[in-house]
Amino acid sequence: MKNTRRTFENPCLTQVRITSKRLPVRLCMMALVLLALSAFAFTPAAHAAPARPLVPNIAPLAEPDFVGGYSWTDQGSKNVVYVDTNLHVERMWVVSGGIWQRIDLTATYGFPSAAASAHPVTGFTIKASLKHVQEILYVDGNNHIEAITIALSGKVTVADLTKASTDPHKPVGSAAALAGYSWSDGTSYAQYVLFVDNQSPSHVEELYRSYIAGVDSFWHYLDLTQASGATAPGQMPAGQTITGYSWHDGSTPTQHVFYITSGGDIGEFFLDLAQSSQWQYKGLRTFVKSAPAPWSSTLSAYVYADTREEINYVSQNSASLNHVIEIYGQTAANNWHMLDLTNAAGGVPAVPPSGQFNIAAYQWSYLVGLTLHRYRQVVYQTTANNIEELYVAGAGTTWQAASLTGITGAPLAVNPGKHSIAGYTWYDSNLAETLKQVVYITQAGHIEELYVLPLGHWQAADLSART
Repeated sequence: MKNTRRTFENPCLTQVRITSKRLPVRLCMMALVLLALSAFAFTPAAHAAPARPLVPNIAPLAEPDFVGGYSWTDQGSKNVVYVDTNLHVERMWVVSGGIWQRIDLTATYGFPSAAASAHPVTGFTIKASLKHVQEILYVDGNNHIEAITIALSGKVTVADLTKASTDPHKPVGSAAALAGYSWSDGTSYAQYVLFVDNQSPSHVEELYRSYIAGVDSFWHYLDLTQASGATAPGQMPAGQTITGYSWHDGSTPTQHVFYITSGGDIGEFFLDLAQSSQWQYKGLRTFVKSAPAPWSSTLSAYVYADTREEINYVSQNSASLNHVIEIYGQTAANNWHMLDLTNAAGGVPAVPPSGQFNIAAYQWSYLVGLTLHRYRQVVYQTTANNIEELYVAGAGTTWQAASLTGITGAPLAVNPGKHSIAGYTWYDSNLAETLKQVVYITQAGHIEELYVLPLGHWQAADLSART
């Protein structure tokens, strides 16, 4: 499909061109001066009309439930994706030293609109010798999984993954939970799409495609619930959230998929091809008896320092109601541990008690001289709809807290949100620094960015007004 470029102009500005083809330049200048003096002389100051401020070209407002943020190292850009109130998929991005840009992918390329009931959207990148792209995933009006592929060359395509698979098993999404990630060794690569289907009871489904040793597998389905044998009633997904990643846990990559079960556990599907081709199921609270039960609407996971896994969620136990919880360890060794981050940070503000929780977790690392600094990061929305950060250096347990909206004066987050906050890192090549990045949806439906340099101060930017 042919790529189309759009130019966004501020409608409040008009161009005025003065030409000297008919009048001498000096005469034109004199006329302009007399015109200005006459306006000054005959307009009393007391009745002068106030200056009209320029109205920015605000980007389309966001639906309040989902936003995605990620960096694309091949392009050197940071990216934000969301579904607007027209059910169009929007992408915002900026490269180092550039200005923010935006494109309505639905309107520009005629792609299918997003589902009306819920608006899951996310993005990830693939970096391999023959593949330098970013993938934007969303659920369309038929509850099919759509993948928008943006190549480094600028080519943009879309694929209905539900139809693309040749498998007879073609489940559709529930428009409630969606995630994606990739794996690459530099030459071969694989991409994975996770969602909760609309069966009753629901199952966790994976769409996958690999390019290994020059062989393209095309798209296939795998019912992870069925493949792992996690079919007991309490092991079914609660249907609100799902996440996953690939990790080189040893000599081969392993796959990890996390979700909240209907029985109140943190369920994990785990595949280690070095040990077996069979998916396994583990309930993490089985290994961490002290871990409180989670609310079904929040979960975030990542790998820290290539040594251990971090899973963050919000507790629904009465003794630790609405506390931010961390479970950490290694799946292969079953050496899981639990830490109440709210208590570890001195009892910071709780998350909203409405049953809708926004939380995101990630690793931040940067160099100062020859010293590598690593931090574990958690951002979430408080009862007062502020954006709160919890952070700790290294593998420590003495957490600290900061109100990012309080520090920056940024607007409050939308309430109730769902997955309307994202956290990630971005390397700014102009500054040669790695920044912390947080994006969220405000109560006005704008996309707000919070960011900070190492040893710097948090800053805020209204991306909707900038694009």
